[in-house]
Amino acid sequence: MMRSRSINALRVYPNPAKNSISLEGYFPTAARTKIIISDMNGNQKLQKDILVTSGVIKLPVEVSTWSKGIYFITVTDGKTNSRYSFIKE
Repeated sequence: MMRSRSINALRVYPNPAKNSISLEGYFPTAARTKIIISDMNGNQKLQKDILVTSGVIKLPVEVSTWSKGIYFITVTDGKTNSRYSFIKE
């Protein structure tokens, strides 16, 4: 898990997942944040632009219709990028 100064310790659970995942993390400062989830071929499955206030955020994501495999989550606030992954069963 990578960490940055503005995006701290995003937790992705459950991992592996069947129906849904939750993204939970602490953001020390407010920021416009983009979350992109892509498959191993680089195809975007989800893109969300959110305004995060400082503190803990929790974002549920439905993945039940996605194919089995490894997915990558990129979180950026315009200054830093953090990358995470999860397995869809």
